[in-house]
Amino acid sequence: MAKDITKYMMKLEDETAWDNILELSASKVIVVDIHQDWCGPVEAIMPSMTRVMIEYDNAEDRFQYCSASIAKLKEKIQPTLPSDAKIDLEKNGCLPLFAVYRHKMCVAAISGVDAPTLLQQIQMNIPDKEKKD
Repeated sequence: MAKDITKYMMKLEDETAWDNILELSASKVIVVDIHQDWCGPVEAIMPSMTRVMIEYDNAEDRFQYCSASIAKLKEKIQPTLPSDAKIDLEKNGCLPLFAVYRHKMCVAAISGVDAPTLLQQIQMNIPDKEKKD
């Protein structure tokens, strides 16, 4: 059965939501679609995020997809991005940007709609499924 990723997507509206999602990265892999307000989340990546929800057991407990506006959260997001990625949110324009977080750290920043790389980063960082007793 298909899952609608938009039902699982969390919109990060303020600094408190940002701080909460970083805390959540201790137990889940977090993918943040970082975008301009006028651009909105990248629709082209939605099928790949839906695929994660379908292919991974208990995905809701292990993965979170979010969207964040550069205008609202750039002061919180920019310091978390890897310095070697040389990403300046002030100059990002409308280029799609995805950041993958695990254990309160950005483990990957992906510029452009690069679904294979994003899916690989999710696979590498998604926590193991909890075993039932």
